[in-house]
Amino acid sequence: MVKVDLNWVGQLTKCLICFKKNIPEDNQDLPSEQVVILYIAFASGEEFGLEEEREAIFALEDEIGEKLSEDSVVDGHGFGYGQAEVFIYGSDAEQIWSVVEPIVKKKNYVRAHAILRFGAADDDTAKEKKYVIAG
Repeated sequence: MVKVDLNWVGQLTKCLICFKKNIPEDNQDLPSEQVVILYIAFASGEEFGLEEEREAIFALEDEIGEKLSEDSVVDGHGFGYGQAEVFIYGSDAEQIWSVVEPIVKKKNYVRAHAILRFGAADDDTAKEKKYVIAG
């Protein structure tokens, strides 16, 4: 008989689900078509990171959210493939990056980068910029 740690399964399920934050109840639409996506590698090398690494991502989201202008929002995150992805939407990706960059640069990431996207996800012509944060 194989024993399954149900606590681990619950944690994994929680980590796989992206969630929305700071979006008004009456309007679940994102504030804009521009986005900054952070890709942060887990130092542990674990596919979904260790609990403390995931908690650090939650804290990062809160820290960024406190500094964003009203037309921007930390929309959520995803975990997998040894990294975290954090999604931050707003009307101006460059302005979002000007807030996010000093926060993430002071962290001690092994490998991390950001993609600034200037258009809808389904727009094949939308411009993107990549910034290396670490590694």
